[in-house]
Amino acid sequence: MNVVMKINAHTDFTLTRESGNRLYEDISEFLSMRSDITKIVFDFEDVSDVSTSFIQATILKLIKNNYKVESINYNQSIRFKMATLVKIARIDPHIFKKADCYPQSPVFV
Repeated sequence: MNVVMKINAHTDFTLTRESGNRLYEDISEFLSMRSDITKIVFDFEDVSDVSTSFIQATILKLIKNNYKVESINYNQSIRFKMATLVKIARIDPHIFKKADCYPQSPVFV
């Protein structure tokens, strides 16, 4: 089963690691109560920007924890940041040690 997480419904601020950590904790709590979730779809509708720290603290942590993740309705800026992080992680996965993130798969389609 897929679950859609509308970013703007869960947080008003997407430019810090702290806001990403808070969203990650909320998502983790939700996932701990559901064993039927196979994919998390992040919907960036009406989100104008995110920081790379926010992406590291949410999406990349979930990938590290073996969740399948997809992103939809993102703008060019968000897509660029996600693509850059994935490329960096493939070159040197230890770059994310601070965020404890080691992505293994793409986060956007």
